[in-house]
Amino acid sequence: MSKFTKEQLVNYVKGCIEHAERFPGVEIADKEKAIFEIALTALTAPAVPDEVTSETKPNSSYEWRKGWNACRAAMIQEPDAEQQLHIKTEEDPISARRRRNRESNARARERETPEQGQARKEKNRLRMRISRKSGAL
Repeated sequence: MSKFTKEQLVNYVKGCIEHAERFPGVEIADKEKAIFEIALTALTAPAVPDEVTSETKPNSSYEWRKGWNACRAAMIQEPDAEQQLHIKTEEDPISARRRRNRESNARARERETPEQGQARKEKNRLRMRISRKSGAL
């Protein structure tokens, strides 16, 4: 199988578009031109997304924008053995436990019958009433 450079592919696709333009109104030529224009757009599009700011994405959090832009910067840079992105691989123990509890509770609620669901809700209502009376909340 042959290997092509990006420049060779771009030149080939441009040639195909020029060839298809020689036959205006011919359905197959119009289809091929449209296909090759899509291919040319994909070949020449920037591989790195634009930087995100609070103006360009106003509903995003600072942490999200910081992560997006750090990822973008890593795409732009040449690989460097000394520079590595810090990726948090472990949750802290309390967050991990809370997440596991939420997942376990969600699975339990999926398995319960409607009567069990009603009983669980009533039990929670009574707990809340008792805790409010005792001043716990």
